[in-house]
Amino acid sequence: LKRRTSLLTRLVAEVLAQTKADLTRVPVVHATAWGELGVTAQLLEALAKQDELSPAAFSGSVQNTATGTCSIALGSRAPTTTIAAGRATAAMGLLAAREWLRDLRGAG
Repeated sequence: LKRRTSLLTRLVAEVLAQTKADLTRVPVVHATAWGELGVTAQLLEALAKQDELSPAAFSGSVQNTATGTCSIALGSRAPTTTIAAGRATAAMGLLAAREWLRDLRGAG
């Protein structure tokens, strides 16, 4: 997972590994205010220089890159969601996780 992944993706992978959960079955909520900002900045720099843009770099710039990459690496078919809500990101991420837990318990 280290090759060709961003720092954010590697950090998400590390946090997921530390959970000790069966991540092929457990839903994941990833909350990030800015997402893959480093990759996006590189794309914008290339655009400003009128360099050719890389489709692979673009696919690594979207909000759900980290959870998608980790799901693929784990062979997971569990649902994931990525929340981006500016200053409210942490709160919205917790709210999304709470609602998923309610649904999983059948209280939804």
